[in-house]
Amino acid sequence: MKNIFFKMILIITTIIVVCSCSVTHQKNAFFRIYESIDNGASDPTFITLKNLGRAFEIYSPTMRITTVGMWETRGDTLIFSPSLDYTAEKGKLYIENLNDSIKTVTSISKQYIIKGDMLFDITNYDQIYPGFIGNEQPISSQYKMME
Repeated sequence: MKNIFFKMILIITTIIVVCSCSVTHQKNAFFRIYESIDNGASDPTFITLKNLGRAFEIYSPTMRITTVGMWETRGDTLIFSPSLDYTAEKGKLYIENLNDSIKTVTSISKQYIIKGDMLFDITNYDQIYPGFIGNEQPISSQYKMME
């Protein structure tokens, strides 16, 4: 009887630990993942924020490009500084280092207002789209944290 009791306690404890680890894996100290929610024209875009080293990845299935770099916060604003783009095609990996002289959607610094579990794009796209009106929204302008 004691063996059954201790085995049940061990099983219940194991289930609690495994479940709590899997639930907190998305909302933990290691990383957060956001998915675009207002992009009706194409597949969703994903943003991964890694707390260790403050690295980010933006993956766009439509463009098949991943942009990586560093992130920081200033108050309620999240700022991305892209370093490189990479894509894999036909078994080859293509890498492009980004710098200030390259002005593309993936290469410019991006800014997002943080409101709860949402990110709202406030990037100045005028630097690559002259005449871009501030109240117009880019294709992927809102992101929600995935659970």
